[in-house]
Amino acid sequence: ATEAKTHTEPLKPQENRLERKSAQSSPIVQDTSISDKKIAVRLFETKVHALAEKIHHQELENIKQKMG
Repeated sequence: ATEAKTHTEPLKPQENRLERKSAQSSPIVQDTSISDKKIAVRLFETKVHALAEKIHHQELENIKQKMG
Protein backbone atom coordinates (compact mmCIF):
# COMPACT_ATOMS: atom_id res chain seq x y z
CA ALA A 1 0.00 0.00 0.00
CA THR A 2 1.23 3.46 -0.87
CA GLU A 3 0.86 6.17 1.74
CA ALA A 4 0.25 9.71 0.57
CA LYS A 5 2.69 12.14 2.06
CA THR A 6 1.00 15.14 3.57
CA HIS A 7 2.88 18.39 3.54
CA THR A 8 1.96 20.59 6.46
CA GLU A 9 3.06 24.16 6.81
CA PRO A 10 2.61 26.31 9.85
CA LEU A 11 -0.52 28.41 9.55
CA LYS A 12 0.18 31.93 8.39
CA PRO A 13 -1.96 34.87 9.39
CA GLN A 14 -4.39 35.72 6.63
CA GLU A 15 -2.75 38.51 4.70
CA ASN A 16 -5.83 39.53 2.74
CA ARG A 17 -8.14 39.56 5.72
CA LEU A 18 -10.00 42.82 6.23
CA GLU A 19 -9.41 44.27 9.63
CA ARG A 20 -12.31 45.83 11.46
CA LYS A 21 -11.64 49.33 12.59
CA SER A 22 -13.44 50.40 15.70
CA ALA A 23 -14.61 53.75 14.46
CA GLN A 24 -16.99 55.74 16.57
CA SER A 25 -20.47 56.43 15.29
CA SER A 26 -21.13 59.78 13.75
CA PRO A 27 -22.26 62.50 16.17
CA ILE A 28 -25.74 62.38 14.61
CA VAL A 29 -26.16 58.71 15.52
CA GLN A 30 -24.71 59.23 19.00
CA ASP A 31 -27.12 62.06 19.77
CA THR A 32 -30.21 60.18 18.60
CA SER A 33 -32.21 58.43 21.30
CA ILE A 34 -33.03 54.75 21.00
CA SER A 35 -36.76 55.45 20.63
CA ASP A 36 -36.04 57.88 17.80
CA LYS A 37 -33.89 55.26 16.11
CA LYS A 38 -36.69 52.71 16.42
CA ILE A 39 -39.15 55.18 14.90
CA ALA A 40 -36.76 55.89 12.03
CA VAL A 41 -36.33 52.17 11.38
CA ARG A 42 -40.12 51.61 11.38
CA LEU A 43 -40.63 54.51 8.95
CA PHE A 44 -37.94 53.12 6.67
CA GLU A 45 -39.44 49.61 6.80
CA THR A 46 -42.90 51.02 6.05
CA LYS A 47 -41.60 52.94 3.05
CA VAL A 48 -39.70 49.92 1.72
CA HIS A 49 -42.81 47.75 2.13
CA ALA A 50 -44.96 50.30 0.29
CA LEU A 51 -42.45 50.48 -2.56
CA ALA A 52 -42.30 46.68 -2.76
CA GLU A 53 -46.10 46.51 -3.03
CA LYS A 54 -46.07 49.18 -5.75
CA ILE A 55 -43.44 47.29 -7.75
CA HIS A 56 -45.35 44.02 -7.31
CA HIS A 57 -48.56 45.68 -8.51
CA GLN A 58 -46.77 47.12 -11.56
CA GLU A 59 -45.30 43.72 -12.40
CA LEU A 60 -48.74 42.11 -12.17
CA GLU A 61 -50.17 44.78 -14.49
CA ASN A 62 -47.34 44.17 -16.98
CA ILE A 63 -48.05 40.43 -16.93
CA LYS A 64 -51.78 41.05 -17.47
CA GLN A 65 -51.03 43.30 -20.45
CA LYS A 66 -48.72 40.70 -22.01
CA MET A 67 -51.31 37.96 -21.54
CA GLY A 68 -54.31 39.91 -22.81
